[in-house]
Amino acid sequence: MILIKHPILDRNGSIWAYELRDRKSRGTKELLYLLIQDTSFTEEVERIYLPLDRESLLDESVTILDPGRVWLGIQEEIDIEDREILERLWELREMGYHLGLEGVEASSEILPIFDLLEIAYQRDWPSQEWIRELKESGFALLARHVEEAELFAKLKGLGFDYFQGYFFAKPIETKTKQIDSAKIKIMEIYGLVESGADLEEIVRAFKEDPTLTLALLRYINSPYFGLQKEISSVRYAITFIGPQRLKRWLSLMLYATPGKEPQANPLYQLAQSRAALMSKVAQKSGLDEEKAYLTGVLSLVEILLGVPISQFIGSIKIDPEVAQALLDRESNPYGKLLMLTIAHELGNQVAITHYLKELGIDESHLAKASLEAFG
Repeated sequence: MILIKHPILDRNGSIWAYELRDRKSRGTKELLYLLIQDTSFTEEVERIYLPLDRESLLDESVTILDPGRVWLGIQEEIDIEDREILERLWELREMGYHLGLEGVEASSEILPIFDLLEIAYQRDWPSQEWIRELKESGFALLARHVEEAELFAKLKGLGFDYFQGYFFAKPIETKTKQIDSAKIKIMEIYGLVESGADLEEIVRAFKEDPTLTLALLRYINSPYFGLQKEISSVRYAITFIGPQRLKRWLSLMLYATPGKEPQANPLYQLAQSRAALMSKVAQKSGLDEEKAYLTGVLSLVEILLGVPISQFIGSIKIDPEVAQALLDRESNPYGKLLMLTIAHELGNQVAITHYLKELGIDESHLAKASLEAFG
């Protein structure tokens, strides 16, 4: 079983939760058991939204999950007016679990059990009056199948709280603003490495930022490298890592926030897993692994930095094919590989099939790459 983390965003475009699903299904008992056994997953993210089918909802194992970290989603095919189901929902509610409901066909007497309503977008809705009534009743609203930035803006204006869909794959153009100085320094050093600058110039740039220098030394002396002797020289650390691995590290350091490691940022986790899968697929399909990895890592900088991708690319020296893939995801193989990877994250089989065909990649290659990337 391969776990897929499907991001749910809040009104600010930040990750509110990850919906957890299997590669081919949602809410099965097997998925529930796997989540219980792999507690490290819940430690990686602030909140999990777990859709349940009838069997997994009634299974006693569900009560092992932490109600402070896991929200439970009730799928549309479950008859919530069934006495056994209704009693179970009240029981979970009393235990402190937050409940979400897929669809809003239930009677008004039952709806107050739920905290959140999932609504799949269709062209003939929503009416402002209907949304206003739901909001006035105290529900949080999750819009699914949001595929365009314009639709995201519209639904946000109507009062929706959370969003899921391809608008995340097509970042919203935001108003131009200044990138903070720490990120600018990272981008500056990245540009020096990309352009093949002299080692001493790169060392000087690092020494102008003590925080980044300390982060580099912590990285090089981490158990990942297994060094027998601690490295305290920036010059030696840069030489030891090499330009390709240094660029990877710098791109991930964009996700760091003051006083915290980049791993604390949920976007970092998504960027890292996205880049890992893209590099593995590239290995098996004749594409450049490094370009694929960097396209994946940098695919979220627009949301991360709050600036249009064109502004970011204009301020950093970057491989032309990677830049083009970020600007227009249909323009070259790396952009299409990015779209394939996002489709994989969303579990969208139609899009997966489309981009596999576009890239000339066999589905078995994607499956093998996924296993290698995520174990």
